[in-house]
Amino acid sequence: MQAYRRRAADLCRTAERGGNPPAAGRNAGDAGPRTIAGAVAETGGSHPAPERHDRNHPGLHRPDDAGRFHRDRASAQRAAPVLVNTRALRQSVRNVIRTRGDWDDSYDEDGYGAVDDIVELAEQAQAALEAGDGRAALAILEAVTDEFSKHWEMLDEIGEDVSVFLDGTQTLWSEALLDPDLSAEERRHWADRLGDWMEDFDETAADGLELLQIVVRQGWDDPTLTRILRGETVPVGLWGDDPPPHDQRAPIAQARLRILERTGQHEAYLNLAQAEHQYDDHALKLLQLDRVGDAVRAGLEQPLSDEGLLKLVKALYERDEIEAAFQIAEHGLRRKTRQRQAIRRWRKSWNKCGNSVYTTRLLAELAAWLRDQAATHGQNERALAASLIAFRIAPSLDAYQRVETLAGGLAGATAETAGFSAWQCPHRHRNQG
Repeated sequence: MQAYRRRAADLCRTAERGGNPPAAGRNAGDAGPRTIAGAVAETGGSHPAPERHDRNHPGLHRPDDAGRFHRDRASAQRAAPVLVNTRALRQSVRNVIRTRGDWDDSYDEDGYGAVDDIVELAEQAQAALEAGDGRAALAILEAVTDEFSKHWEMLDEIGEDVSVFLDGTQTLWSEALLDPDLSAEERRHWADRLGDWMEDFDETAADGLELLQIVVRQGWDDPTLTRILRGETVPVGLWGDDPPPHDQRAPIAQARLRILERTGQHEAYLNLAQAEHQYDDHALKLLQLDRVGDAVRAGLEQPLSDEGLLKLVKALYERDEIEAAFQIAEHGLRRKTRQRQAIRRWRKSWNKCGNSVYTTRLLAELAAWLRDQAATHGQNERALAASLIAFRIAPSLDAYQRVETLAGGLAGATAETAGFSAWQCPHRHRNQG
């Protein structure tokens, strides 16, 4: 990651100059301001979104610019500015912390602590982001983060998990910092602001803030990112030879994809999703664009998640692409079950050491979906194969009875051949005897 940090720093120094200073604001009397619930009160202390710097470029829609990030399209999506009362937000954070200081237990009756409540205050930025107002989102996040930075040590000492705050706000920060309307000067301001907080937090939190620094310096002008958005192949990817961990990169990629989706930049979306290994989004976007053949190939060739597979096959089925949906479901189940078997061989204690109940549920749901839909279309052999997989993943009386029904009275022999006989379903024995 060090190599990328140096490149990001160089990018910041050479970024385009100009634009309005971060403190510039729009009068509260301007037409059409919208408010964030809970974040806006009296006019005093409000932090309106600043006047936007016009960065439209002539010729940006030329055919040879396909896949490039279009700032004019992004600006066209902007609605009325959102007014944010930062003073009220800061007071809300202090109220949460003050209340927590009077408690004897670390968590309230619902299992949430004060840090979770502070994260909920920061999540008010989501409404501004969905409206395309990154500056308002930044104002919310700055107010909440700055107040939290002053009190996190006290919360840590009384047993709060302070890491929840940055974990819960990183995605919001990423999307807000990537607002395409931010000028080069504003981006430098936010990089400096993040640097200030790095000195206030511990090392773990500072690492997350440093990654956000890289994101804001990168913006949309990074040369490597520009090549990726145009569909060029970049062997080392966006992050170079020393990338951050995948779980840190993925929220940033998701933030970029949401902005591209919001601004209708479909080719750039597809190119970035492919390059950043966001395969679910890539396949579903292809289908959304009516590129059914490409979506089917993506479902068969790309390693979609269980959730992505389920969404894709259901979407294809709704489009009457029945056979394609069934083929992708079968392919995904074969691949996923092979992976599970390999993991079990490697770690016999798989169910106790990382097997996700959520993932198992989705895979069982995919198998059950294929079983039921194939049976509806009279494809009993395909339905039976899927029912066996569904039973293997999530054994139950109902799943076993579906096997028996589809096998037409030969379920015992079929189940034994598949490696799980009737004795593996204790409910069945209880019902029989």
